[in-house]
Amino acid sequence: GKKPSHTFALSSLDALLSLIENQLYMHSIDAIQKLRRAFALGISLSNQQLVERAKNAALNLEDKISDDNMPGLWGFCFDLIVDNKRVRKTSEEDRQIVADLEDRYSRLLSNGGLWPCECAAKRLGKYYRAKGMNDEMEKVITAFGELCLATAKDSPPMAAQQILRQAYSVYKQFNMNESLSKILTEIKELGPDLIDSMLTHEFRAELPKEELLKFAQEIVSGDCTQVFSRIVIHYLPSIRESKQRLDEGIQQCPLAFLFPRNVCDREGRVVSTVGPAETDYDGLLISQVSQDMAIYSVSLDFVLKRAIEEHSLGPQVIVEYLYASTVFPSSQRELLASGIAKYLEGDYLSANHILTPRIEVVLRKIVEQSGGRVLKEARAGGFYLRNVDELLCSEEMLNIFGSDICLYLRVLLSDPRGWNVRNDICHGLGVDACFSKTISDRLVHVLLLFAQLRPKTV
Repeated sequence: GKKPSHTFALSSLDALLSLIENQLYMHSIDAIQKLRRAFALGISLSNQQLVERAKNAALNLEDKISDDNMPGLWGFCFDLIVDNKRVRKTSEEDRQIVADLEDRYSRLLSNGGLWPCECAAKRLGKYYRAKGMNDEMEKVITAFGELCLATAKDSPPMAAQQILRQAYSVYKQFNMNESLSKILTEIKELGPDLIDSMLTHEFRAELPKEELLKFAQEIVSGDCTQVFSRIVIHYLPSIRESKQRLDEGIQQCPLAFLFPRNVCDREGRVVSTVGPAETDYDGLLISQVSQDMAIYSVSLDFVLKRAIEEHSLGPQVIVEYLYASTVFPSSQRELLASGIAKYLEGDYLSANHILTPRIEVVLRKIVEQSGGRVLKEARAGGFYLRNVDELLCSEEMLNIFGSDICLYLRVLLSDPRGWNVRNDICHGLGVDACFSKTISDRLVHVLLLFAQLRPKTV
């Protein structure tokens, strides 16, 4: 029950410093880690004599092992001494460490890589900003940004985009808004070249026509109510199966899931990033569900066509079925009928632009009927309507549909890692989405899904 004696920490600290001073380490990076531990112990013990010894050991070690193009082997003196408020240092020590870093940065700008340059630039920028030397800070960061621009021009489009994003991140860290605008312009202009440089990977599978006809006939048999219910149930993505496929992919091809991947629009703009499996499993699951939906779209298209032919479905029949549910506002009836008529006529451009906003209206009605809120406070006063993704993540929607269906709706409508139909169409971002029958089929499926919400009968 006794507290351990501080002499244990003193012995450990002395051993760490002796190891570094006598060069009794196998790898330089191990020595740096032990040095960081020595500083932490010295500071926690408030032992200035040992902290001074650690400072000398750090300066000698960096002088011995540093290599300009290996940023892990330098800069630790800056981190442990200059940038550490708990370590006492003289102005001369500060100046010397910073001067060494400035010299290194000058050499790196001439013949070094981007990563070492960034490591030096961020340390110097942080130091100058803390000292109120804003002109020096801007000079250092701008030099790094210009190096990124020059390197990007001589790089393939995909590598160039990553380099420009690297510059953007540093400019943003130091609030250099004018330079940020310049980088964003460069990123936008790079978009078409990025799309052209991408490789196309095709997946082909045979679907026997006889089996498809037999399956479709089973779906469309019976009255319209039965047909619509079967279509809704069968074409809801199975999140459990998507998880299984994702887990199998991670197990069979682990390297493919170790690195982040960018999701780009048709203009090459990165709209989202999906991280590696260890840190962003949810993002990977959304991508998997999106892929599964695309695969099932062929079957959904065929079944909807068969249902329309088999039952001579017109706009009025479908609208009457929808309005048996109370979640469709009466004010939207004519627009819904018009959108469905355009869908049946094959005018998918009009159908998608009419039906997508109607789905958003119905979502708000569902949340309101469940006692949820559809408004949020605006920054300039007044109130905004909650966006589609906020509605789909609301407690009310989760209680009604469950997490799997809400995830499906988010993948289709509002998540940039998925189809993101609502944002693409309503913001004019996706030309393909505007004309796509695949999108129209899914919008009709969602309307039929909402129509399953009926008043309770006693």
